[in-house]
Amino acid sequence: MGHFDPDSRTKNPNFEFDVPAAAVGEVMVGPTGTGPTPTELARLNGYPEGAQVIQIPNASLAGVDPAALVPSRRFGLNDMLVVQTAKVENLPVITTNRRLDTQIHSGGPRQAAWGSVVVIVVPR
Repeated sequence: MGHFDPDSRTKNPNFEFDVPAAAVGEVMVGPTGTGPTPTELARLNGYPEGAQVIQIPNASLAGVDPAALVPSRRFGLNDMLVVQTAKVENLPVITTNRRLDTQIHSGGPRQAAWGSVVVIVVPR
């Protein structure tokens, strides 16, 4: 897929980022529960004269195979809402969570439910 530099996109006014409400919630909690990193917060809020960042509603999980909806220690409701919204809206998931791709593309019910979702991992 090649290198994806998120800051070259977020600082470019020709780009728009649609961010599911669940992703906003995840960023606001932060990776350690103490809130977002400065880089994550800047990406979420957008840069002056940069890309437009738009919060969009979460897609419904209705109709998703219940076996895919079983949470794990590292894959919870917000993760499910983010990938379902990406699937419904035909958007990639751009994340700092290196495990997310494996969590949905390693086979089983999650692969069946969300295997079509492209996950792009960026540095924190």
